Amino acid sequence: MSKYILFGDIHLRNDRPLARLDLDWMQTQRDVLFFIADLANARHADVIDTGDNFNTPRVPDEVKSLYLEFVARCNGMVHTIPANHTLPYHQMKNINESSIGVLASIAKLHTPNLVVHMCDEANEDGRFEHSTYLTDDVLLCHTLTFPSEDEIPFYGKATSAQHLMMKYRKAKWILLGDNHHHFMVNEDDRFVINPGTPIPQVADMLDYGPGVYYIDTEAEEVEWIPVPFDKSMLTDDHITEQHERDERIAAFMEAIPKDGKVSLSFEDNFAKAVESSGLDQNALNFIEEIKNGE
Repeated sequence: MSKYILFGDIHLRNDRPLARLDLDWMQTQRDVLFFIADLANARHADVIDTGDNFNTPRVPDEVKSLYLEFVARCNGMVHTIPANHTLPYHQMKNINESSIGVLASIAKLHTPNLVVHMCDEANEDGRFEHSTYLTDDVLLCHTLTFPSEDEIPFYGKATSAQHLMMKYRKAKWILLGDNHHHFMVNEDDRFVINPGTPIPQVADMLDYGPGVYYIDTEAEEVEWIPVPFDKSMLTDDHITEQHERDERIAAFMEAIPKDGKVSLSFEDNFAKAVESSGLDQNALNFIEEIKNGE
């Protein structure tokens, strides 16, 4: 097969992330997975999942079952690899202690269209790298990568597309996971493609447009396809609330008198500090919440 739908970093989980407002988080994830499966079927393509299909090394059965539902919906093959979030201590030797290891065993026994490819692994200055060749010229690699050296954040434990092309000279197609933002680099008739995440789960992705790549390696065709995303289901309210809470604590601490008049009673000292603090009503309400154990 030379046609693929490429995605990665879906981070399936049964607990709804803080930044999501979905009433049924499992169904939201199912909808995205089924969109990917139906797209692959319509394009007569296999699926490549470049890792971190689960958010933690061990997930509940309902999350593993969700991924297997997705595999069963695909007409073609589904290729995936273990990665840092799915391997205990980020190491392949621990795969039998993980949910991705369970998928690998199920694939061998009962699911012929699912392949969990074992990887070579490296740790370069704290950056984990898991890689394997799908074909002679297609490499699957899960490691934090940016399009160029200039785009790597200061002190970031990451690599660049150019570095990977130099390291894996045999690969015409380097298909990546780990960076949750999508990009493609095409140089000297070679491709480095990172699909990003199809389901944004954090507040700093409010303006992100998730999607997947359609790739035809024979025709050398690459197409970015957006995934349906209801931006109203992503919020940064929890961050705002935390900032406000921190500010109220800081204001209270600053307002505590430092005149040396201290009682032996903590409650007396606390009440006096509040009384003389001049705090606004929001801060006073917050202090009352603390006193009442709310």
